[in-house]
Amino acid sequence: MRRTAVISVLLCACASFALGAAPSVVARIDEATVYYRGATLHYSASAALEKGSGSLEITGLPPSIDRASLKVQAGSGVLISAAEFASGRFKDPDALKRVAAMRDSLLLLQKQVQESGNRLEIAQKMLSLLTEGIENNLKGRTGGTSATELTANLELYRRNAATYYKNIDDEQEKFDRLSAREEALSARIKEAEAAADKPCGVLKIAYSAPAAATVRFNLSLYTTAAGWTPVYEVNVPSTDKPVSLTARGQVRQNTGLDWKALRLHLSSGRPDRTNIAPAVEPWKLGFRSIMVRGSQMMMAKSAAREESVMDDYVEVSDAGLETCYDISLPYDIAGDGAVAGIELKHYSLPAKYMHFAAPRQSSQVFLTAVIDGWDNYRLLPGQATVSYAGAYAGKTSLGSAQADGSIRLTLGVDPAVTVTRERSEEMKAPAAIGNNVTVSCGWRTVIRNGSGKTISLQVKDQIPVSTEKEIEVKNVRLLPESGALNAESGIISWEFSLAGGQAQETVVSYKVKYPSDKPLNGIL
Repeated sequence: MRRTAVISVLLCACASFALGAAPSVVARIDEATVYYRGATLHYSASAALEKGSGSLEITGLPPSIDRASLKVQAGSGVLISAAEFASGRFKDPDALKRVAAMRDSLLLLQKQVQESGNRLEIAQKMLSLLTEGIENNLKGRTGGTSATELTANLELYRRNAATYYKNIDDEQEKFDRLSAREEALSARIKEAEAAADKPCGVLKIAYSAPAAATVRFNLSLYTTAAGWTPVYEVNVPSTDKPVSLTARGQVRQNTGLDWKALRLHLSSGRPDRTNIAPAVEPWKLGFRSIMVRGSQMMMAKSAAREESVMDDYVEVSDAGLETCYDISLPYDIAGDGAVAGIELKHYSLPAKYMHFAAPRQSSQVFLTAVIDGWDNYRLLPGQATVSYAGAYAGKTSLGSAQADGSIRLTLGVDPAVTVTRERSEEMKAPAAIGNNVTVSCGWRTVIRNGSGKTISLQVKDQIPVSTEKEIEVKNVRLLPESGALNAESGIISWEFSLAGGQAQETVVSYKVKYPSDKPLNGIL
């Protein structure tokens, strides 16, 4: 059985060593696990090693990495005695091939420029010779030039000179066009040559080989110069069909080196976080400091704040505490930070379509889609664009499910369903009884379905909730009485089936009792 050696490369400035002139091989990226921030990259390289001790340079690695994460594995029983990660330069072989092809095109273009210049020079010379010939012909007559001879020579010049002038103009235009292309291609070659020579990381290793062999090296490392973001496209063709949801990943990496034909995994993991459980310290209770200023006492207060598709080629897996999309198709990701959009999965989600109205907050009625069992789809939180009936309806956020396991998507405002809200006749002026004031309040809401079909309608209204013992909200009355009141939040919920052309009325009334010398902080 062949023995394999593995070494973790933990590097610092004092750990460097001189390897001398060492042969060099280029590492190829095989696989990448990209996180929201950062990526774990897997490379391989093969080198022909002689028996005994030697040194080797593996180039083509990202220039910026977490050096503590770098690990190298050698096959064929090769032992790695020392390793050092350093900065270097990488000549991209694919980029150099493109430069060579551009140089071949430049040679052909230069030949065309030369040929065009020759034709232009010939045409100019022919015109010059024609002009000189006519002039000499007229000047050489000893007895003078007759009108017939003058006319014949001028006609000869006119016919031939016009052809030469046209040839000169045409060839000059072609020469200028070819020259401009030559200049532009030369500039592109210089840019391509500069781009082909990139900064990179170089792993220098010292090894001991038991026999001469071609040895495969496997490397893994972590870099923060990459990341991905989940995004979604939600499309609702009509309210009698399921919600169509497409999950995409926006992947970016700016290592400066292109990733080509690699296996890609998109993970929700966070390896950049410190994975240390918090220590539990004694909870010491004392008094808050009190500052006295004049006749007022001010107490320092503190508040705790919470930090606030390719279905056949993508497999969604739960990797421990993470969700991971494993993509079987090889991918190319440019190293310049440009976003690469990757379709991950397509979902057809059964939904219950409901119209939603919150008349105290908005005079509009929204068409929504309620999807049950949201957690079963294992979708990561992200932004989504929403389309309804082929029209763009806006953006929303897909987050965690509600307490009942469902999620509500807002598809847009339905102008065919209208809301009117007004004070009801039960609103009365405040009545003073002793040191307290009692106010009777009431609101009447009418929702009208102007469409030609029956809709499911959910209405959420509310009553105020007291935060003080001296404020009392009482005598609450709801119409229809089927409204469900959450006493803790004060939110009232109704659900109706509302036929086309029909209207639904709701009434909320209540009384508020509070001290007459303490004004309330809101409008009843």
